Amino acid sequence: MTDDELLRTFDRAGAPLGVRELAERSRLRPAAALEAVARLQRAELLTVVGYETDDTGRPVGPLRYRPREPRPVRGLTGR
Repeated sequence: MTDDELLRTFDRAGAPLGVRELAERSRLRPAAALEAVARLQRAELLTVVGYETDDTGRPVGPLRYRPREPRPVRGLTGR
């Protein structure tokens, strides 16, 4: 799956996703989804927006990610 396809998966979700949700929505294995998130973060295409939290606001789950805005233009940034 290409980076653009992965970013479209985030766009279709309309909300920040964790690695597990990305794997389910993109039909990737969890390990492949984790590698994809790491690759997108290195390319500065994803940003961390927080954790899943309980009713008291305490972190209880995995990190949540969303595409970085504005997205870099690939031809101009060399990425």
